[in-house]
Amino acid sequence: MVSVPNYFHKNNNTANVAICVPVRDNVTAVFAYSLAMLQKKCGETGLSTSLHFNMGSEVAMQRQQLVTEALETNCTHIMWIDADMQFPVDTLNILLQPIRILLLVIMQQEYHRTDLLLLKAKQT
Repeated sequence: MVSVPNYFHKNNNTANVAICVPVRDNVTAVFAYSLAMLQKKCGETGLSTSLHFNMGSEVAMQRQQLVTEALETNCTHIMWIDADMQFPVDTLNILLQPIRILLLVIMQQEYHRTDLLLLKAKQT
């Protein structure tokens, strides 16, 4: 179950986001669906993204290779997603908003249930 407060999120179409995913050997079905819906939403809102996967067992090396690959795309932001997570379709739009304080808490609970909590401070 994923819950996100219902705030109005103005689109940030100036960003060029590299979505980086270190993968051990496979991705879950819920991750694949979440990623597909995220990419669909980015296409609908005109947000430029590139998708980068790296398979292996050494996460530090995978992350370094993904950063190198992402920086070659002249990205303005890098979004890291674990291959076993589920996330809301508008996660990227929420994270790109100009905010004063953002607290992102992802808690892995028993039975692989994931809760995503986004708190946004009121802009002044």
